[in-house]
Amino acid sequence: MSTLQTTTAGSVPAVFHPERFRPQFSEALIVQGKAKKTAKIYCDAVIAFHNFAKVHPLFARANDIRAFLYYLLREKKYAPRTFNQNLYGLKAFYATYMPEIPIMAEFRRHKTNRRLVAVLSERQVAGMLEVCDNIKHRVMIALLYGTGIRVGECAALKIADFDKNEMLLHVVGKGEKDRYVMIPGSLLPILRQYYLKYRPKEYLFEGRYGHGISPTMIEHAVRETARKAGIGIKVTPHVMRHTFATQLLEQGYDISIIQMLMGHKHIRTTARYIHVRRDVIKRVKSPLDVLAEKIERTEAGNGKK
Repeated sequence: MSTLQTTTAGSVPAVFHPERFRPQFSEALIVQGKAKKTAKIYCDAVIAFHNFAKVHPLFARANDIRAFLYYLLREKKYAPRTFNQNLYGLKAFYATYMPEIPIMAEFRRHKTNRRLVAVLSERQVAGMLEVCDNIKHRVMIALLYGTGIRVGECAALKIADFDKNEMLLHVVGKGEKDRYVMIPGSLLPILRQYYLKYRPKEYLFEGRYGHGISPTMIEHAVRETARKAGIGIKVTPHVMRHTFATQLLEQGYDISIIQMLMGHKHIRTTARYIHVRRDVIKRVKSPLDVLAEKIERTEAGNGKK
């Protein structure tokens, strides 16, 4: 039985071995510009399909794929976002290894509801920083809120990424795309305290074996600090990032500047990502009310005459 060739990662053997397939497909996806996290999700999707259909994905039929997707919806009861991730994983697989065969042509993504991410107030962020007696966790929280970087970007920060002369922080984002964000001046004192205490060598937050800390550890630190501060909602690094972007928007910064700082490829991502808090909306005066007040003043003035 012949093997099918891929344009990016060699060939896939006729017998499907998940442990061999994963590194090969991941490499192909990363070459295509996908992030490591995305590559893992897509690999998981193809392996899950193989486990369900009991057939090598290269020799599967559209009926096999249709049954798998139906299983995800009806049996697993996957939400649209999770369903779409599996769908995209299969699409990426067949686009990589069988680009000439439109086996996925009939399958469409499901519409997803736009989720409004919680936004913290300045008082809530201040409360988190106040109750955080762990200097490492305080630096993490200050960085997430003060720069808007992603949790994975925070975990991967290196000492060399900090340019204190220019007050710029080098960030490696999704798809290994570089960008710069500002270093908050108020961050420097606690950053110096942290450095003197821990003396990190390469990564700012060191994990095991000299690598950067796990993003999960940062998520845990944020969640526990928020709980300690008495914040009644689930606070994640993404909430800190969203708070950063929303508050910049409220301060009047142009959305294109926020797009650059957030590392969004398309400005529509920034526009969809940012929403204005309800308390800000309530302070906006409707043009109808402005008009009514002008008419009322005019009528009152005419009455005095």
